[in-house]
Amino acid sequence: DFRDGFDFFQVFAVFFPAVTGIMAGANISGDLINPSENIPKGTLWAILVSTIVYMAMAVAIGAVVIRPPEDSSDEIGLYEDPLIMVIVALPYVGGPLVLAGIFAATFSSGLASLVGAPRILMSVAQDDLIPALAPFGVTRQSDG
Repeated sequence: DFRDGFDFFQVFAVFFPAVTGIMAGANISGDLINPSENIPKGTLWAILVSTIVYMAMAVAIGAVVIRPPEDSSDEIGLYEDPLIMVIVALPYVGGPLVLAGIFAATFSSGLASLVGAPRILMSVAQDDLIPALAPFGVTRQSDG
């Protein structure tokens, strides 16, 4: 149930970051041998694997973590703690690894966007899709 006014889009916001990193694969399409075949396959596989992992984690966490009743305030459970994985992970080791993984995933997605955005801009400019972007499509003669 969607308690406290949670709707589809707020719940979807939890899943959305898992698939935003998929764009990093599309951003490096210039390095692929057969991009017209590899990009759709890679994107669909990445979405499928992300969905399976998220579903498996939801089932696993739901199976091992308590969900205390609303009138119980002394126990922390699945509903009250968004970082419940830190508590469930291996004691003294797993918690910091979960947090490190969260930070690493966030950093790598941001870095991939910073690296990929200029390449996309240059490709759009070189294809002359938006004439005002033509100066961004010019490369140095020494680059080959």
